[in-house]
This record gives sequence, structure tokens and C-alpha cells, in this order.
Amino acid sequence: MKKYLLLLLLSCFAVQAQQKTAFTYFDFNSDVVTAQGRKTLDSIASEIKGTQNYSIKVFGFTDDAGTDAYNNILAQRRADSVAAYFQLSGFTISASEPDTPQLRNAALSAVKKRRVRIEYHYKRIEVYGNVVAMPVKNYNEPFIATKAGTNVTLTGASGPGRVTVDEFYSDDEMIAGGMYGIAEDGQILKTDGMVTVCNTYKTIDSTGTFTIKISANRGVINKKASVWLSVEDGNGKVSWRNTDIEVTTNEKTKMYTIVLPAKPAKCIKINLDMLANRANGYRVVYLYTDKPYNFTTAKMDSRNGDIFFSAKINDTTWAFAASNRATLAGAIFKGSNKYGRSKEIGVQLRKCRHKVDRQRNHHYYITQKALLAGLPKAQEEKKKGFKGWWDNLF
Repeated sequence: MKKYLLLLLLSCFAVQAQQKTAFTYFDFNSDVVTAQGRKTLDSIASEIKGTQNYSIKVFGFTDDAGTDAYNNILAQRRADSVAAYFQLSGFTISASEPDTPQLRNAALSAVKKRRVRIEYHYKRIEVYGNVVAMPVKNYNEPFIATKAGTNVTLTGASGPGRVTVDEFYSDDEMIAGGMYGIAEDGQILKTDGMVTVCNTYKTIDSTGTFTIKISANRGVINKKASVWLSVEDGNGKVSWRNTDIEVTTNEKTKMYTIVLPAKPAKCIKINLDMLANRANGYRVVYLYTDKPYNFTTAKMDSRNGDIFFSAKINDTTWAFAASNRATLAGAIFKGSNKYGRSKEIGVQLRKCRHKVDRQRNHHYYITQKALLAGLPKAQEEKKKGFKGWWDNLF
């Protein structure tokens, strides 16, 4: 970015001060700036561009659904999303925070409450006469990239380039991206979010760093989580190596923050994780199927305690991290393949053969009989004739 020093030669000028308020609206339970929202922000950016002494403040708030604690977090994230959008355009944000309670309780419809209020003012200098533009030394500002739950700032880079972020928070995203919670020694992890950060800058100086903020999985900060970096084998399979990189947490925003050295034109895979073992309050649940089912979703539902998807070990073995308070016998495993909801299967673990190893990990063996017992009756009937042959084939 270049700044220009204006030499005013035999010129006259006038200062016009402007102070304005605008709003951009969000979808339900979302902090992603919509296409219409981007048009609003682009219009503001175009208006402010080239002005003097500007200020931009953003305030996020929500509708009345959800708890106050969750709404405060969502409001902050909406404000941060708008702030990041402006920062990508080279603007500095004066404030990014939830809106005042008085305004959040205004008599508006729920759709109008899901918004960010933008207050901005600036002074535009109108110059008349002869103007000579002289370039000032070129410099590089921090590059900021953002997604739904991740915010990345890169410093020390110069030249053309960009930063991209990919997130793997849900079971579906982990399975689709092959990002499984397995340590390099084969131990199973209880994951709190995986992200991939890539940059295309060819020049990054010795001070170059990534500051990465990652949302807590399910909105719960895990104080035992540490930073794991990816290790890939010759086939591109990802496992994880533990590090001593410092992690800071923010209970208010439910975010983890880590700082990593940046290298030119490189991708970094990051996992905030811990071992699924008794010391950390978890055990591993392995599920074995009698044949590959090509699952693109794999979930475990339990009425008592949390069970998190961790890994696909191979085509017939799946691993979950279960809290010590989870009641496994009553848990239901649900899986579906790429052909959609009509191909869902489900089975109660109590219907499976079961054993416990010396580490207190649980192994459940799902047989064809057990799978049929867990299927809805309508799907059982579809197993007959040609459709039955087709279902078994896939």
C-alpha cells in the first residue's frame, strides 16, 4: 500500500466532517457476513477511502433467542467479523464489542436485532488548485484472514500474497478433510478444533508471526488442551505431534490464542487437543463394523455425558472420545454415507458384542444383525430384492 504526501502549491482547500451510522444484518445463529452485508461494508469503505482522521466503531448484537452468555459471545463474534472485513481493506477499527443492553433490548423484530451497528466519522479535505503527489516509502500492514470461528493475523510479510483459513470443527468436516484425532504414536485424541492456515507470501522477515484465534469446540474452553502440529506420511495421512507452544484462553469470547513463527509460502495444520485417557477424564470407544459403510457422518448420542468423534482408523474401525460420565450402553451410534439420509443406519451399543481392555477403553463390534436391529422398520423392508442387493453393494 502506498501513501502519498500532498504538496499544495498555490492551492485552497475545505474540510468536510461527516458522522454516520449504518447497519449490517446476519442470519440466525451466524457470525458470517452475508452478501448483502458485504455490499454495505464495501460502500462504507469506499466512502471513507482517502479521508483524514477517520474512526470506525462496530457493535454487534443478537435476537432474544438463547442465553445471555451465549448471545454475548455471538454478538462479539459478529462485531469481530465486520471489524476483520474492514481490516482486510486496510482500515483501523477503533472499537469492536457487543452493543449496549439498552439498544439490544430495543423494540425491533428478531431479524432486525441480528445485526452489527457501524458508527463512523471522517474528515474529507477538498483540495482546489495544483496538487503534486509524492510517494512515501512503501510499507506492509498486518494481513488478517477470518472464517466463522478462526481469526488469523500475519505480520512481517511483504510483496503480493494472501492468507487462507480452513476449519475442521464438525464430524462431517473432519471426515471429509481426513483430519482425524490420532497422535503420531497411534493414541486417540479428544479434539477441540482443527484449522489449516496457508499463506502465499514469498517474503516474510525474521519477525514474521501468525497470531491465531480459534473458537472453543461447542463453546467450552478446555484448559488441558495443547497445540499439536501435523505430521504427514507418504500417503498424505495426517497425524499429530504435541508441542510446548503456549496457549492463552479467553472465557468471555470462548477463544484460544496461539502465536507461531510464519514461513514463506507455507501451510500449517493446527490441532487444539489432548489425549483421550483416564487422566484427562476421557476413554476411547472403538466401533468395528463387519464391512465398510462409507460413512460421511458418524455420530454418537448419549443421554448422559459427552461423546466426541475422533477418528476413522480404517474403513471398518471408528474411534470416539467419551467422557468418564457418559453412559455407553444406552448410546446410539448413527452413520450415513454419501448417498444421503435414505442410507442412514443406527444401532444401540447394548446390542453389540463388547469388551474392555486394560486401559479401560471400550470395543464394540457391530454385526449385520445388530445393524438391522437399530434400523427403522421402513428401511429394513427396503433390504429385500434388487434394492436390498443395491444397498448391500454400497
